[in-house]
Amino acid sequence: MSDAEIAQLPYRALRAALDGGSLSCADVAEAYLARIERYASLHAFAHVDARGARAAAHLLDGELARGEHRGPLHGIPFSIKDGYPVAGLPCTVGSRALYDIVPRESCEIVARAQAAGAVLLGINTMAEAGMGDPVREGAGANGRNPRNDAFVPGGSSTGTATATAAGLTVLGIGGDGGGSVRNPAASCGVVGMKPSDDRMPDGGSVPWAWSMGTSGFFGRDVATVEAALTAIVGTAPATAPATPPRILALPEGCHGELSEPTRTAYRAAIELLGADVGPAIDLAVGDAWLHRLKELAPVHALHLLARGELYSDSIKGLVATLNAVTREQYLASFAVEERLAADLVEALAGYDALLTPANPWPGLRWDEWPGPRVFDWYRFAWPFNLVRFPGVTLPTRFGEDGMPLAVQLVGRIGEDERLIGVAAWAESLIDLDRSPVSPTWA
Repeated sequence: MSDAEIAQLPYRALRAALDGGSLSCADVAEAYLARIERYASLHAFAHVDARGARAAAHLLDGELARGEHRGPLHGIPFSIKDGYPVAGLPCTVGSRALYDIVPRESCEIVARAQAAGAVLLGINTMAEAGMGDPVREGAGANGRNPRNDAFVPGGSSTGTATATAAGLTVLGIGGDGGGSVRNPAASCGVVGMKPSDDRMPDGGSVPWAWSMGTSGFFGRDVATVEAALTAIVGTAPATAPATPPRILALPEGCHGELSEPTRTAYRAAIELLGADVGPAIDLAVGDAWLHRLKELAPVHALHLLARGELYSDSIKGLVATLNAVTREQYLASFAVEERLAADLVEALAGYDALLTPANPWPGLRWDEWPGPRVFDWYRFAWPFNLVRFPGVTLPTRFGEDGMPLAVQLVGRIGEDERLIGVAAWAESLIDLDRSPVSPTWA
């Protein structure tokens, strides 16, 4: 098979080829390394570990030859967002201020993925500190949208979404503190999942806002995300829902501004999935999410003192804003969380998942960031970080400009297996080409 043909294989076909011997782990690693080099101008990777990937693939091929199998990720290429320490590779969190940090040990999620047989290709680029402005070109560039270069790829897991959509990795791992997996996944037309927070092995990763942020997964199909959940998180296989599962759709009165393509795609998804509409759920939580971000300020405090000139103005301004959040405002955010969580539990009684749009509009153009619409772009993501409910975004169609339109399915805390089962069922009904993008302009 050619590199392009290998990259075209969905997860289950790739798994079968590796298990059946028609492809070796080394074949697959080389195919993805070749694509990473070919599409370097997408800025999906901050660091490529070609030597480590080849060594791991060779070891895993030897194990298969001896009849040893580590499970669903054996030989599957993956990449991970900067900010997740990998022994011997730089960990900058997308910031020039941390340019010289090289961890001696890998964080827990990387260690688990590698122990499960996944082959690390490298470190993906990201928006600075998980909250900075995306950079398109030049120093600090952190990912371009392979669907349409006029639009940002979302954030802050920019490079991971770019790599997954362009077929530069099979599995992507990133952090989601306010939509930073689900937003770029939706913007680049791949599946993104934020699991229940307490299910994720986040030990050793660069801390974010501890009470909202967790790790999540990218894949071109739900099967990839399910494999990651099973092998890394230790969940049981996806729970097959009743056919059809019961889905509650967020009524349009709760949406706020939506683009017409988004509205049309959402209505079509309601009909396709047979969802019940209503009752209304108030997802507006004011500044509670921003106030909770006060937890993020201490993470960069010492670096700002020593290397403040290396941080962007946007990050320095954000930290100043967070430092000004009062104790009363911070504590009040937990009351908002409690109210929203209670409303969601009541609304989801008797249902398998809640359906919402993924983003209010397909994407933001580069010249719109920074701008007044940026914060609003995440309005269907960050409320579920506040309450720590799991969520999956699924692309449903592509617009005339190539930009994806996507929906989000939200489940109850701890019911990740049920949610991924519903997502797999929904994906099976959606007629969509999930092949990787090979943009000629890149």
